[in-house]
Amino acid sequence: MGFQVVRKQRIPKPYRHPELDREIRMGRTVLEGRLLSYAKRSGVPTPAIYQIDIDVATLVMEYLAGTTLRDSISSMTEPRMSGAFERLGEYIAQLHNGGVVHGDLTTSNVIVDREDGLRIIDFGLGDFSSELEARGVDLHLLLRTLESSHHSILADGWASFQRGYRRKYNGKFDQVIEKVREIRRRGRYVEERRQK
Repeated sequence: MGFQVVRKQRIPKPYRHPELDREIRMGRTVLEGRLLSYAKRSGVPTPAIYQIDIDVATLVMEYLAGTTLRDSISSMTEPRMSGAFERLGEYIAQLHNGGVVHGDLTTSNVIVDREDGLRIIDFGLGDFSSELEARGVDLHLLLRTLESSHHSILADGWASFQRGYRRKYNGKFDQVIEKVREIRRRGRYVEERRQK
């Protein structure tokens, strides 16, 4: 119909039982479509969905022109970078307010267009959840991405993200940040343990 699209298909995994595999692929495809639609209705910019074909576990979505936030950071000025992370914080707060967690919140899953607009993509690991743990995991994953891939902007990027998140989040911001700290303590190879 003249639209540029992206076709995302979940291919069968030969190591799983065929019936189980089909159920998993169909379920994840339907869930991702629902999450994308709900996010868009919540005011979070995501690709439009044009078609869902459950039988072959396929989503057909709007093609987004731009580059990933991951690839854009190196060419951004400090004010542009701070603004992008602040907007990202606002969008993630809106998702969390609506009971949606992204599940794979990295700079590779954010598209930056020519006007510095952000679009959040790939809700394939997302879910509907209002659990503090799930929200903390979203933020923890972004923080780990900043630490591992964008160390030079870690402090500014994380502070900007938190400003935006705090501004839009309807719950208790401090509880989410404390949950991030708890998750870090739980999963980290703590230096003190190595030294003992």
